[in-house]
Amino acid sequence: MNAFAEEPFVIGGVKSWIHCLRYHVSDPITHNSRRYHYHDYIEFLYGTMPGANVWISGVCHPLGEGDLVIINSGDYHTVTFDSEAEYICVKFSPGILYADEQALLELKYLIPFISQTPLPKFFTKEQLRGTKIQSLTKEIMREWEKKGTAYELVIRADILKIFAAVFRHWCKNDLTIPHVQATETMKKALAHISENLTTVTEQSTAEVCGLSYHYFSAAFRKWTGQSFLDYVQILRIHEAEKLLISTEESVTDIALATGFSSASHFISLFKKHKKITPKQFRKKLTVPQPIFPEDKS
Repeated sequence: MNAFAEEPFVIGGVKSWIHCLRYHVSDPITHNSRRYHYHDYIEFLYGTMPGANVWISGVCHPLGEGDLVIINSGDYHTVTFDSEAEYICVKFSPGILYADEQALLELKYLIPFISQTPLPKFFTKEQLRGTKIQSLTKEIMREWEKKGTAYELVIRADILKIFAAVFRHWCKNDLTIPHVQATETMKKALAHISENLTTVTEQSTAEVCGLSYHYFSAAFRKWTGQSFLDYVQILRIHEAEKLLISTEESVTDIALATGFSSASHFISLFKKHKKITPKQFRKKLTVPQPIFPEDKS
């Protein structure tokens, strides 16, 4: 399959967890040569005008007005066009749900979107009737375009509501949701990682879960859509981000404090994930301290 990895969306030099766009095609001929691509984001496509075809791993889903298709993290996909078409595209990082240790209870709701499952992820306008998915998708787009105060919080809340509506739709139709039985083991693994982030290893986590190294390694990738090492590195980078903007510690000290073997290794991985160096990140995101006028009383 002729496919490529799509680069993450970047705002101000920093990888963004969210990217939204309103896509309009007036000339389908010039847009039908698009190649398959994939990315780490989960993606919603909501049709506002018929004419688009969403292809996921070779399967075509004609996207009519009011229809919704969900594309899993890592799925190969592309869009072709029969005529003039328009749709809303919402891409977001799975990390908004499972990168936070406080959200471990919600992991079972994320697994179907980061692993291969037979659950339907295409919904017609009629199937969505009675849900708030259509209005929530439109609100996400409005918030993204206006970028008012706390728009990111509104978007995140709307995405979680869409997750909930999709699960309720599946349950209403008596669909069996796979991988939920693995949730307790997965919660145990993620809790161990979170509590021992600077020293944790894949072997120690497998032992905590009572699994062999090789079985755990394969299961972890199946559950999360990424390797154990990649997952831990991302969490360590998140911790490093907090220290970069809240302390004056050196990059070397922060690297060692968050579990990286050296400053050079940390800088290399940070730049790979964030498209910016730690020093550049600190400079861009550190909030200047307020300067108060001298008290002349």
